[in-house]
Amino acid sequence: MRQGSDILGKSIFAYDTGRTLESVRDLIFDHETSQVLGFLVAEAGWFKSARILPLSSVKAIGPSGIITADKSTLVPARTLARVKALLKENNVLRGTKIMTTDGRNLGTMVDVFFDETTGLVEGYEVSGGLFADAYSGRSFVPALQTLTIGEDVAFVVPETADLMEEQVGGVLGALQSAGDRLQEAGQYTGTKLQEATTYTGTKLQEAGQYTSEKLQVAAAAAQKDWETMTLAASQQYDSARRNAEVSITNAVISPEDQGAYALGKATQSAVVSDQGVVVIPPGVVVTALEVQQAVNNAVLDRLYRATGGDIGQEASDRIQTATQAAKEQFQLASQQAQLQLQAATEQASRDLKGLQQDTLATVTNAAVDPEKQRTHAVGKTVARDIYTLQGNLLIAKGAVVTPGVLTLADAAGVLDELYRATGGNIGAEFTQQASGWLAKPAVEQTLGRRATSTVRTPSGLVIVAGGQIVTELVLDRAQAHHQEQALMVATGLSLDEAYRQGASQGLLKTNERLRTTSAIAGRQLQTGASQLQSEAATLWVVCQRQALKARLQVQQFIENRRIQGALGRPVTRVILDGHDQVILNVGDLITHRAIDLAREAGCLEILLGSVYNHTPELTRSDLRAPGPGEAALVRQG
Repeated sequence: MRQGSDILGKSIFAYDTGRTLESVRDLIFDHETSQVLGFLVAEAGWFKSARILPLSSVKAIGPSGIITADKSTLVPARTLARVKALLKENNVLRGTKIMTTDGRNLGTMVDVFFDETTGLVEGYEVSGGLFADAYSGRSFVPALQTLTIGEDVAFVVPETADLMEEQVGGVLGALQSAGDRLQEAGQYTGTKLQEATTYTGTKLQEAGQYTSEKLQVAAAAAQKDWETMTLAASQQYDSARRNAEVSITNAVISPEDQGAYALGKATQSAVVSDQGVVVIPPGVVVTALEVQQAVNNAVLDRLYRATGGDIGQEASDRIQTATQAAKEQFQLASQQAQLQLQAATEQASRDLKGLQQDTLATVTNAAVDPEKQRTHAVGKTVARDIYTLQGNLLIAKGAVVTPGVLTLADAAGVLDELYRATGGNIGAEFTQQASGWLAKPAVEQTLGRRATSTVRTPSGLVIVAGGQIVTELVLDRAQAHHQEQALMVATGLSLDEAYRQGASQGLLKTNERLRTTSAIAGRQLQTGASQLQSEAATLWVVCQRQALKARLQVQQFIENRRIQGALGRPVTRVILDGHDQVILNVGDLITHRAIDLAREAGCLEILLGSVYNHTPELTRSDLRAPGPGEAALVRQG
């Protein structure tokens, strides 16, 4: 809600042009509906020249001004029938005495509090009167019904004063009786908790012994399965490592070159197959027969190393040859790379700047709602120059932020910059939000308490007025604007006290639950043993699932390595799907598409077992195109 005196004198800004239109002279109050209809912005001796800003035309009310769409929203008072009648009546609220119809003086009206969206009045601030002595000369009169305004006095129904008096007495009485009930509940709860604890301990001991025996049996079985699975995984790992060893050797030196190197040399160590069989003993001079034996047993790479082959030296020689050619290419490409690096650096700098801006904007928007940023910034002076992401000056240091500047900043994506340049502090917002999170569970303890001071939002919105009783409406408003902690302070309630009262109420509810649940606690513990039995069985199922998952992961790893070694190589046989459709012919290269088709047809293992691992011998004629290209043809004129 808003306080009427806060609105008086505020400037009105046009959103479309950013210009200052008028300032608020007075509020238009309809006493028949207890509603603020709008703001009087200009008046003269004759109401014909008065102009009104209807409340429905207000876009936002901030600490520095009121924003409306454009100049056309300021309308002559004579065009609004109800406003015209109210101006003729010339009712004045300030200084009017408020009395109940049964003669009780509630004080002299000082201010009015109303909802900024609907205009409905929630209450009046008065000085003196029935409740003045306890609250520094001021009190809050809730607007239960409409006012009947006379020349000197405004009358309200007697229930208004009764409600205020009843709420004060009711709160004090509730606090006194709560202490007595808490003491009684504590004694009863202690006795019942002791009895329940003894019974529960006995049942849990019996159930625990039974479960321990079942878990020992399940653990022994799980250990046996785990050992079996580990052995299988170890064998699969050894096979995968052997395939990787062969692939690395073949990548450095082709199988044909390995056989040519070994011919005529004596083996320095035995060449052993994967099954542990000696294929070629040490000291044997290698002939074509030994080379063929090594190929047949898939140990050609071992024969190559057994006769002194060194893939490290071979790789070094190839690198040295390639280095000379690469050196020439490097000199040619370095200049182009330098230009590309410079362009990439400039682009990266721009991207980094944009990323920093996006990150900072995200953090700011997480702490402060963009609409709240706009309300904070309008009418304030910027402390530094603000630029767009393209480097254009948006607003200079020392200038005042107008609605037009806000629109440009929002479009340019620098609204958060403008918020911080006008004094916005996201650290303080985060701190306030954290305090609000702690206060949320305890703020309900303020219901029925009287606020000793007025609580406002940063934009000037009144959450509760000094002397006002906290109702559900006030509580909802405080939670909507994250002012829970401020509301607790205004009602003299600390977090410790709120949690203590909440605990007292919780103990009362717990006492009732104990009475209800203690009767069925025995039945629940009797069923506990059967539940623990099912849990032991569930544990065994989980162990089996984990073992299966590990086995599948090992199989997937081995399959992926085999697929990587096969891609781009030809096949040595025709690969057919389940409908005898040809996936690959003899000599066709293995592609990703062929892998997917073979997997769908269930013949992926056949494909991977038919990979041609030898290096093909290509002649110069094989490398030529089968026919002339289009660019080689002479165009006919």
